[in-house]
Amino acid sequence: METTDTNYCKIKIKQIYCFLKFKLFKKEKIMCKKIFRITFLLLLLSASILHGRISKKALLRKICCLQRATNCICSELEIIKNSSTSTPTSSPTSTCATLITQTDIDSAGGTLLITESGLYKLCEDVNGCIEINTSNVTLDLDSHTISGQANGVFVNSAQDVVIKNGSIKEAGIGIFSNENSARIENVKISDCSIAIYLSSDQNIVENCIVTSCENGIFIFGDDNTISNCKITNITSSDSPYAIRIGRVDNSADFKQNSIFNNSIDTVSGVDNPPDLPSGIFALAESTRIVGNSVTKVTSTEGNGVGIRTFGKIFNNTSFGNNKNYDLNLTNNGDNGNYVKN
Repeated sequence: METTDTNYCKIKIKQIYCFLKFKLFKKEKIMCKKIFRITFLLLLLSASILHGRISKKALLRKICCLQRATNCICSELEIIKNSSTSTPTSSPTSTCATLITQTDIDSAGGTLLITESGLYKLCEDVNGCIEINTSNVTLDLDSHTISGQANGVFVNSAQDVVIKNGSIKEAGIGIFSNENSARIENVKISDCSIAIYLSSDQNIVENCIVTSCENGIFIFGDDNTISNCKITNITSSDSPYAIRIGRVDNSADFKQNSIFNNSIDTVSGVDNPPDLPSGIFALAESTRIVGNSVTKVTSTEGNGVGIRTFGKIFNNTSFGNNKNYDLNLTNNGDNGNYVKN
């Protein structure tokens, strides 16, 4: 590492430490837990610099994380200070993020449990699982990657959860939720058995990328929306689905689901009747399928289907598949759909 970079990092560490030391002397007890944790990380980081055991890239990244954490403490202390000089109508809240590192996941035995509501951010790429066990949580991956285990992120009986802005790879299920009102946005999922599995209602999946998985997005519930997602290279030795809502036998009539403006390219597998390789599968008649593009859905037996549904479809493009549509013709006339073999 160049001397100038080392000096810069030492100066930044000294600045952060001096601030934290001042706050400890001021006895800001509400923040002591966070302050002690960051101070401990500073000491470890200082030791790493001294012995040359950390790369330039890793050092600068960790300095950035600590600076963000310190800025959060500044914000929270300001909120506490302001609330003490007036009579608030409600308890003060903070948008400060709790930072997640590989050390946190390792210390939790490979699965980090989130049990308090709030904003959480990845500070670096991590290997393990994050399990969310409480409602009203935002997990910001902050452009980092979770390399998963059985699940990358498991939302366990928790409502109003947001997962956004990063990547998940090499998990059994990339994101699994069994409770209502999850929002998944701007997440790239790759090399998973199933990218997203939601067994609940009122979920939103938007602006996500799914690639090189055995299956794409599965939803079993009512009033869900999948929009503006790009799904590519779904390949399985079984019968894969890029987007699937409901069961093949339609035994549970999941209602009012919407599939809008998604792009699906290359789904391949084998026939396993009644399962067939499918681009979009949603048997419920109340499903709305609008503005999607589906191409190259194939099976070794020649029965891959672009769009399979009893629902309403409008303005979709389906071409280059073994079979472009498998529809309930009572519900669908032309409706602006484009078919080309």
